[in-house]
Amino acid sequence: MNIRSTLLIAACTLITAPVTAQIIYDFEDGDIAFWGIEGDGSLALETVNGNPGNALRVNEPAAGLRNFVIAHPGLNGDWSSAATNDSIFFDLFAHEISGSVGAGVGYLIELRGSGSSAQALIDFVPQFDVWQSVAMPLDPAAWTMITGTWGDLLVNVEMVRIRAEFIDGDEYVLFDNIGLSFVPIIQVQDDLVCSGFEPADGLDGWNFQNTGSIIVNTTDGNPPNAIQLADQSGDLSTAYAPPKFRGDLSALNGVGTLSFDVRVNTNLTAVLPPAPHVRLAGPGGEASVAATALEVLQATNQWHTFNYPLDVASWTMTSGAWNDLLANVTTIEITLEYYTGTAETVLMDNFCMGFLNTSLSDTETVSANAFDPEPVQCEHTVVTSVRRREAREHPYHERKIAVQAKYHGRLHGPGPCAAHERSLYHQGSERFRSVRAALAGATLTRLNSTVSLPAAFWQLPISAPAARNAASHGTLRSRRCSA
Repeated sequence: MNIRSTLLIAACTLITAPVTAQIIYDFEDGDIAFWGIEGDGSLALETVNGNPGNALRVNEPAAGLRNFVIAHPGLNGDWSSAATNDSIFFDLFAHEISGSVGAGVGYLIELRGSGSSAQALIDFVPQFDVWQSVAMPLDPAAWTMITGTWGDLLVNVEMVRIRAEFIDGDEYVLFDNIGLSFVPIIQVQDDLVCSGFEPADGLDGWNFQNTGSIIVNTTDGNPPNAIQLADQSGDLSTAYAPPKFRGDLSALNGVGTLSFDVRVNTNLTAVLPPAPHVRLAGPGGEASVAATALEVLQATNQWHTFNYPLDVASWTMTSGAWNDLLANVTTIEITLEYYTGTAETVLMDNFCMGFLNTSLSDTETVSANAFDPEPVQCEHTVVTSVRRREAREHPYHERKIAVQAKYHGRLHGPGPCAAHERSLYHQGSERFRSVRAALAGATLTRLNSTVSLPAAFWQLPISAPAARNAASHGTLRSRRCSA
């Protein structure tokens, strides 16, 4: 352990978890549905040995991927109001079953967001078989910036990762009383959530079971950078989406799509269409959708996009009711095995969920949309121009924006072009009105010459979430407001 790590650990142990914590998860309600595990371990509710009572348990296998807890989305959001003496804190209990302390085990906590990431407690090794409290101050001097800037990171924390593996071997780790000493501002949800598996993102919070080796392939992808997994004999390989994709998906009912790209590299010939291919589950029920043999062939040794509309007609209900299921989706499971035999390598890229559309033609003329009394010409450039402008102003978004533009342009979605225009600008209006608020009266110009929006569009009431979002993002986004 280096001197820097030792000093950081010493500093952390001097900070006790605040008594007046604003957000804390003690697991006494028994709910771990919106916690995630990145890697190949598993989560469980520990009901006996918490600190006290219940705790979150990570079961880590003897070999395989390094595992991280992905914190509840309630910890995400705008952290810019936090003072340097505010902290993220938790209690930790590690138990070695077999093996030895891992060499170069790495950081304990990582924050990600807005293209920035920071890590704390490098080379941290816990005391074993005893509860210990960790409280990491939100002082930039105590963190190591990996990408971006501390300021950009705090205005939009999108993921909190806590390492849950310290042994080269078998172990379990318990977490309890995970919290923040302040209340973050909840961000306005984006209209499209994606995992593009960029190298800096790693596994992006995904969990994999019954697989061989798993890597981020930086030379293959759609475009390059994708998750690659080898088959494991005897069991179907599965992937579990991280918390950012789960929760209340009611807003996507009938208008959203779940989509991902797959390439199966193999010489096998016995097609095994996964059924289910995707499974959604939650307290309100369970639903699944199957892949066809034709789709598997289309994904063999080439990239193929699987599109699954989030409407009841496209899914088979196993239990419960569709609306009740979407109100609280706690599991999204994807089967990534397509042939009988083990000589297959599967790559997955661009897993996206949100408001998507493929019903566009490049030059389709349609009737009036919700914001413009005149007919408009619906073109793919309506989408891509907005995304490309954002990409120019904030390089982090370049990959995400490209994916969004591609999917908005060609994925499955209901309704004609006019419906797409209404949906797109209804979703975008919150974002652009928040910019307008932050600019204190500055006038926004139209985003694309293809679409003319009336002045009334920019004068719609600003919702509370949009106003809060504007307060923290006005400076960043104000540069995006000129055509």
